[in-house]
Amino acid sequence: HKGERWEDIHQGRPYYDPETELHWFRLQDFMKLLERENFKVWGRNKVGKLLSDLGTKKGKNIGGKFVNLFAVPDSLFTADPEAIIPDVPVEPI
Repeated sequence: HKGERWEDIHQGRPYYDPETELHWFRLQDFMKLLERENFKVWGRNKVGKLLSDLGTKKGKNIGGKFVNLFAVPDSLFTADPEAIIPDVPVEPI
């Protein structure tokens, strides 16, 4: 469930900013989502590093509270990537 306004970040919902075309969210909320989906392979530090490499990280004052946020571009969700199938040589049995 995505948020309709910046303040929804405080309820744990990501917010899509149409001006920047970025999806903003808190790391703690993203980690809760990963836990609910039973993805426990990576810890908070690794996830944070990967998100930093992938998108943007910044602090923002929302409704009088300072919040650390991550953002990823909308293109990550709207792109239609083609499957890359490697050339694997077939060996006789």
